[in-house]
Parts: sequence; structure tokens; C-alpha cells
Amino acid sequence: ILIYHFYWGITITTQYVQKKWGKSSTGRSMRILRSLALIILFAINLHGNSHNVYTKSAVYNEWYESFLSAAQWCGSNLPDDAFLMSIKPRIVYLYSGLKGMPMVSERDIYSIGYAELKLKEIKENQVTHLIVDAISNSTKKNIYPILNSNKEKFEAIPIANLNDKCTVVEVLDW
Repeated sequence: ILIYHFYWGITITTQYVQKKWGKSSTGRSMRILRSLALIILFAINLHGNSHNVYTKSAVYNEWYESFLSAAQWCGSNLPDDAFLMSIKPRIVYLYSGLKGMPMVSERDIYSIGYAELKLKEIKENQVTHLIVDAISNSTKKNIYPILNSNKEKFEAIPIANLNDKCTVVEVLDW
């Protein structure tokens, strides 16, 4: 629909120019101008599509596939009232049907105070499980240290098909 309106905007503009300058002198050049504008639009679109293909192959890899497998496993094996914390809670919901919340953001910076706040957030929101991924640097920098320094509060669930690229962690009562 955008291409349609783009084309008709060029057509109306060229018709205005033709009326102003005279139809006989500019008719052919205006048709060439409209065609050239569509060719440029087509070339830009091809470049954008190739960019999307390259980006997708860089982002959607075996690590991301493991994350999606973890979400599916949670949907199949956890109770319906499980509450998950993950880097992408909306995608986890789509693949598992389980509610959740975001684990970290790119602006988070690990500190002891941050760790205390994150543990308090997990407790207050009654988070039952975490999907700990390796696709986000924020998870690596902020969540791994919390898990490693509080091993009595979390237990990793061994899931065979994740190949150690993603982990589902149960939140224990504390």
C-alpha cells in the first residue's frame, strides 16, 4: 500500500508539473522520472531484504534455538501456574503459554545492591523458574553472578536437548 501511494504521489506531482510547464515538453520525461523512482525504491527494498537475511542468520542461531526449546519444555513440563523470568518473556509466553516477566535489561549493571534487588524482585513476584540464556550479554553479566553466589536458592533442571546453551532454573523456597 505504501508503494501504491508513493507511485500516485509521484504521478500527481508530475501531472502538476506537466500542467505548469506544458504537457508536450515534459510528458515523456515525467514517465521516465516515475519509472526511475520505482526502480530506486525497488533497489532500496532489495538492500533492506538482504540486510534482514544477514541479520537473521546472525541472531537466530543454535543458542536462540536452545532458548526456544527451553520455552517449549517449560510449557510441556511445568505447572500452569508457573511464573517464568527470562530475557524475552513475550516469546516464552508464545512458546510455553506460561506467564512471566523480564529478567534483565541492557541498562542493568551488576553490583551487590543490584543482586539484592533482583533477589527481592524474584521473591516478591513469586517467580518459580528462570530461563537463563546465553544470547544476552546482560544475562551473562548480571544473572550468572547472582545464581553462582546464591546456589542454595536456585537449582538447575537438567534438560537434555538444550546442549548447555540455555538452562531452566527452579527457584527454591528461601
